[in-house]
Amino acid sequence: MTNSPILLDGLGEWRNLGTLTPTYGNWLRFPQPAEQGFTTFRVTFTGDWYRGGWHWIYLREIYRGGSIDNEGKWVKVYPSESPKIVYLNTSDEFNYLNPQRSFEVLKAHKYIRTYGGRFNDKVFSVKLEEFSPYPELMAQAQEQTLKEQVIRAIAEEVIRRLPPPPS
Repeated sequence: MTNSPILLDGLGEWRNLGTLTPTYGNWLRFPQPAEQGFTTFRVTFTGDWYRGGWHWIYLREIYRGGSIDNEGKWVKVYPSESPKIVYLNTSDEFNYLNPQRSFEVLKAHKYIRTYGGRFNDKVFSVKLEEFSPYPELMAQAQEQTLKEQVIRAIAEEVIRRLPPPPS
């Protein structure tokens, strides 16, 4: 997790997956599923999360499709004034099945403060965005990956053809 989303802004676009007001004890699903299959997401907090209380959220993946109906990885994200970048890789077990990938959020706290017997709940919203690199950058990355694969294959073939070391 990092606090430098500006570095990514020139490399692609942020697709809004929705804004929710998380609650305790109830996972809420963001209205839009992730479409790109990438791993980089931006989380933005708005509201009064910053006054009195130790609140955070859990963000988790949900996989749906075919015979799949599973929860994936989750991360703990603390609110901040600036957006946070979160990296969530698609679980290997689901990667080849290409299921729909959605996200859910849950609010949590370290302890509950009460004032005069009243629970001091902080109401805040969480916006989740999926990073999508520009197509020309994707083409460059794929070309670089292809070059690396060719170089690796050539090196492996050269090593295979070398005479065995003397005993």
